[in-house]
Amino acid sequence: MFKIIKADELSSNKSIVEIEKLKDISKESLSDCKTYGVWGLLGRKKDEQWKWLQVGQSNNIGLEIISDVQCISGEITQDNDRPYINQFGQVVNGYTYNVYLSAREQIYKCIGENFTDFIFVCVCCGEEYKDSKMAIEKYVAWKTRALFWRNGRAFKEPKANVQEPEGIENIEPSIKKVIDQMIGNFNK
Repeated sequence: MFKIIKADELSSNKSIVEIEKLKDISKESLSDCKTYGVWGLLGRKKDEQWKWLQVGQSNNIGLEIISDVQCISGEITQDNDRPYINQFGQVVNGYTYNVYLSAREQIYKCIGENFTDFIFVCVCCGEEYKDSKMAIEKYVAWKTRALFWRNGRAFKEPKANVQEPEGIENIEPSIKKVIDQMIGNFNK
């Protein structure tokens, strides 16, 4: 089950407990999200607590959410035995190779295998977030401690004292307020 909610709805005491009342993910429900912005992904196993799984930013969050849903649903698979085509455009008979899933695709595949219900939260979207979307993503991820989020690549070793990401102090106070209210309501 894939649903979507806007951050301002979640920050104004709308409950995700009544998940069946939220919009289903579809091209129509994402039509006004096909722009710059930040999204978050909540997930749960049957009848367990919701967890923040991921936060992302994109130049087109609607298309990115659709792609993420495909990965979570298992619609993207490893491409085995792809014919090798050389630099001259010729198929080299008898030679094939495997195209492995990217780290992103592997993470979402794992999420899909371990959680049953999903809510995408449209944190912010619009042209006005073009330059601040990366800082907003970091702020939401930092505040929610999204389970699968990473700033760049994953750490190779566990770390005890991870520092607050740089740049989040520059976020406009009004968007911070909406995010803080959203997270506060989620935590209730």
